[in-house]
Amino acid sequence: MVAIVAGGLLLSWNPGNVVGFSWAALAIVGACFCWAIDNNLTRKVSGADPKQIAMLKGLVAGTVIL
Repeated sequence: MVAIVAGGLLLSWNPGNVVGFSWAALAIVGACFCWAIDNNLTRKVSGADPKQIAMLKGLVAGTVIL
């Protein structure tokens, strides 16, 4: 896991920027972080009906997006 993170940091490093990383790289990190939160929050319900889980996740995601 450390090697994956280190490789991602190395590939997205942009020394010309003040921040050091491009906005695209930071957006990818944010998306991965949100995906990890989603996986952790839905881990307990993974034994339930897959159709029901997909429906609930779609409703929650659609509400948040709106």
